[in-house]
Amino acid sequence: MSTLIRKYGISLLLLVAIGTALNHPAVAQQLVGRIVASVNDDAITDFDIDARSRLLLASSNSNKSTAELNRVKRAALNELIDERLKLQEAKRLGIEATENEIKAAISTIEKNNKKQPGGIFQELTQLGVPIDTFVQRIKATVVWRKVLRRRVVPEVKIASAEVKDALQKVEASEDKTLVRIAEIFLPFENDESPAVTLDKIKDLRDKATSTQAFIQLAKLHSRAPTASVGGDLGEIELNALEPKLREGIKSLKPGETSVPIELTDGVYILHMIAERKMSELTSSKETVTLAQAFAKIPSKQPPKVIGEHIKKIVGTANDCDSFDVAAKSFNPKQPPRIINANVSQLPYFIKRYVEQMEPGQQTPALPINGGVVVLMMCERNTVALKPPSEQAIAETMQIERIERQAQSYLRDLRRLALIEING
Repeated sequence: MSTLIRKYGISLLLLVAIGTALNHPAVAQQLVGRIVASVNDDAITDFDIDARSRLLLASSNSNKSTAELNRVKRAALNELIDERLKLQEAKRLGIEATENEIKAAISTIEKNNKKQPGGIFQELTQLGVPIDTFVQRIKATVVWRKVLRRRVVPEVKIASAEVKDALQKVEASEDKTLVRIAEIFLPFENDESPAVTLDKIKDLRDKATSTQAFIQLAKLHSRAPTASVGGDLGEIELNALEPKLREGIKSLKPGETSVPIELTDGVYILHMIAERKMSELTSSKETVTLAQAFAKIPSKQPPKVIGEHIKKIVGTANDCDSFDVAAKSFNPKQPPRIINANVSQLPYFIKRYVEQMEPGQQTPALPINGGVVVLMMCERNTVALKPPSEQAIAETMQIERIERQAQSYLRDLRRLALIEING
C-alpha cells in the first residue's frame, strides 16, 4: 500500500473511498463495468473504454463534452485491443516493466509538458481520468519497446551499400521536393466491410478543416504508429512515398487534405503541412528573431477590430525596441521575443509572411490562440549546412524500418488473436 501511495501520489482518503465503493454492490458493478470485448479471454469493459476515451481527449486537448466522449469510444476500444496484445506478447516472452521504468517514463512526460512531479496525476484527476488507465498505457508502451528491442531491432540490418546509395540520392536531388505530411490510417477490419471504413475516413476528412484539427483527429482515430504524434511523418522526399500516396498528395498545397487513398490493408488520408525543395535543406538553415505584440479577443469583439487596434499602436515602430515599448503600452505582459527560430519549422500561416520580411517589417494582425498577434522581424541569420552524414542516414533508415516491422508485428498479433466484440 505504501509503495502505491508513494508511486502515484494517491491519497489515503481516496483509497478508503474506493474500498468503500467496492463494498457497495451497485457501485462495485459500475466500477467493474460490462464486458464489451475480449482479447484472448482478456476482458475490456465499458468502464475501461470510458476511462481511455477521457485520456485520449485529455492528451489531444479536445472538447470533453458527452458527444465528443461518445465519438472517441471506438478509437479507445482499438487502442485497448492493441494494448492488450502488446501486454500479452510481453508476458509470453517473460518481459515486464519495472516500477523504476514506469516512473522514469512518467517523469519524462511531465518534463516534456513542463509539469512538476505529480502534476500529471493532479491534472488527470481534475479531468476525470482514472490514474490507473494512464499508468496502464505507460506500462504497455514500456514493455512493447522492450519486446521490439528483443524481437525486431536485432533483425534490422542497414547495409553500408544502402547508406551510400541513399547519400548519393540526397546529393543528386537538390531540385526534388521535400514534403512534411501527416497521416490518418484506418485498417480494413474483419468485422466490417471496406465501405464502412471508407465512410469513417470520409467523415474524418470532413472534420479536418485545419492542420491542428487534422493532428487532433489523427491522435484520436489513426491506427498508424504515428498516431501518438498526430500522424506527423516528418519531412520526407516526395518520390520516397508509395506511388498511390504520392499521387494522392502531389497537387495539395500546405493546409490541404487528400481524398481517401485505398491500399490493400486499409485507407489513408494525408494532410500537407509544408513543402520545400531539397536544396533548402542541404544549402542553408535560416533562423529569425521576432518581437510580438499580442492581445486577447474580448467576448463578442470581432478579431478584425482588435487587430486594427494593435496595428494602430505598433504600426509606426521601425525597430524591435520601439515595437516592444509600444506593445507593452496596451498589454504590459507581452510574450517574449521568439529567438533564433528555424523558419522552416514556423507554422505555415506565420512562415508565409516571415519568409518575405526584412528586419523592421511587420506581419498583418494574425488570429492565434484566442487572440491577435502582430510580429516584427528583428534579425535573420543564415547558417550553411552540410549534407547529412552516413551515420545520420543510417540511423534514420533504421528507425523507419523498425517502425514498419513493429506495425507488421502488431498486425500479425491482431490477426492471430481471438478478439470478440459484444456490440
